[in-house]
Amino acid sequence: MLSLSDTFLSGLSESDEWVVGVPMYNFGIASVLKLWIDLVVRARKTFAYVDGKPQELLTGKKVPFVVATGGCMTPEPKWPPSIMWSHTFVLSLASSV
Repeated sequence: MLSLSDTFLSGLSESDEWVVGVPMYNFGIASVLKLWIDLVVRARKTFAYVDGKPQELLTGKKVPFVVATGGCMTPEPKWPPSIMWSHTFVLSLASSV
């Protein structure tokens, strides 16, 4: 599992931009994206604690999210979009968005 994580981290550090395309299921992210996040967010590789606070180590990367949802999207959605972002905030530890 660690070698797979190293492979993903190598690709991330060599890239200038990451595009994350993700479907949203029941107000949450797909389990495959959650697994990928678990593999790439590693202490002393993508973030470190400085003065007790997390500090990103991969900087200067752009990370646009392409989110697919079902249902009717209105100008004022019935559910708060922050529900999904609470699951994906860890990517901000690995990059400057």
